Amino acid sequence: MWQIRAAQDMKKFLSQFLNAEKIVLKGSVLDSNLLDIYSDVDMEIHLPESAELDITMLIAELCQQFNPIFGYEAHCHDDCAVLRICFENGQRFDLTIFCGSVKKIDINSFADGIDVMVNQFWFTASMVLTKLGRKDYLIASHLALGLCQTVIVIQMMLRDNEKCTNIHRFGGAEDVPVLESLVLGEGGTKEKILSLLFHAAKHMDEVCILLGLRYAAKSDVLENLRKLFII
Repeated sequence: MWQIRAAQDMKKFLSQFLNAEKIVLKGSVLDSNLLDIYSDVDMEIHLPESAELDITMLIAELCQQFNPIFGYEAHCHDDCAVLRICFENGQRFDLTIFCGSVKKIDINSFADGIDVMVNQFWFTASMVLTKLGRKDYLIASHLALGLCQTVIVIQMMLRDNEKCTNIHRFGGAEDVPVLESLVLGEGGTKEKILSLLFHAAKHMDEVCILLGLRYAAKSDVLENLRKLFII
């Protein structure tokens, strides 16, 4: 399993980059009998009480030091942050960082807000594959449907940005392409969830390209992860 070596590499990096006082491994990485290819690496990182964590800088440095980032979600609080991240090689980490204060991700523009949602979308997409691999079709379905909703939310944000308002008494009879993914073809439950997942991914790529953001389509990377997980 990849987790043992990856945990040591991540631990070494965080110790140096964040000047961590203590790093504690958690979860299945402590018991090889529980590890499978879908397992992530759980860590608690304790920084000095006076330390400020810059979550944006940490994410950028992780991308430089390891593989390109497929997706992530960050939950920031006053004195701790949880960063859940998936790299393009399929390795996932769940990092809980305790510190004196947290400098949260700045959302100063429409593009910043979209970027956060897009990264969370792709992280969730990786979780759909994980749940499918472990045959948890209920949660996989729930997450895949949520991805479709995210695409629609971004379309709504795009409309708000174009019209400079979020108050719309009437809509514009807009096309909602992602709805096509809800009309699924033949196949079992797993095949239908995969169809839903990849349709949502396709439409996310199209919406973000339409926005003109500096954004690389990731449906192909998702397909590579599907093959890696033998789903």
